[in-house]
Formats: sequence, structure tokens, C-alpha cells
Amino acid sequence: KNNATATTTTTTIPSPLTAAAKTALKTALLTSSSNGDANPDSLQSCVHHGLPKSLVLRSIAAFHAKKREYAKALINMGKPADVSTLPAPMIQHLVDGIVAAVATAASTAAAAQAAQQKAA
Repeated sequence: KNNATATTTTTTIPSPLTAAAKTALKTALLTSSSNGDANPDSLQSCVHHGLPKSLVLRSIAAFHAKKREYAKALINMGKPADVSTLPAPMIQHLVDGIVAAVATAASTAAAAQAAQQKAA
């Protein structure tokens, strides 16, 4: 029932995402603890590069949820797997996917905002 969340977000993400913002987000994902807590320095760096704190925390939560999904999938295939021992390419793929999703969201939001301003 709650599908109005996307439209009420007032935080703007810089679009297009700068390389520095992408790197900061990647670092935040990779340095977050296994229980999904953000590394304070990495979080600060993301905010410094214009990424909303809430967005970074959501990205970290998504990253850890995906890691658990991957580990479960590997276990289901009969491979010994653990969230902490996922292969590096898999982790890299996850991180890239999340950063790409954030970048896409940023450009979509910017386009929507531009359209709204034109209409006004």
C-alpha cells in the first residue's frame, strides 16, 4: 500500500553521480560491518560528496540483504557458503549493482525534477 515514498523524498542526489560520490558509496558498502552498520568515516565521506545519509544507509541494508541471498543460493547449490566468505567478484558485482542503481535513481530524480519545474 505504501507506494508514495518515492515521490515524497525531498533529499536530492547529485546527478550525475560524481566519481568521488560513487567511490565514497563503494567504500561505505565495503567497510560496513556484517550486521549492516555503516562505518562512520565512510558515511561522513558519502554525505560530504552530496549523498543523503538515509540513501547510504538504505544502500548498505540492500547490500547486506543481497549478500545473504547470494550465500543462501550457494548453500542451496550444495556449496559451503557464508556471508563473510563470498567470493570477491561476487561482492564487487553487488557493489557495482548498488552504485549503478543509486546513479540511475539520481538521474531519474533529476529528470523528474526538471519536468516538474517546466510544468510549474
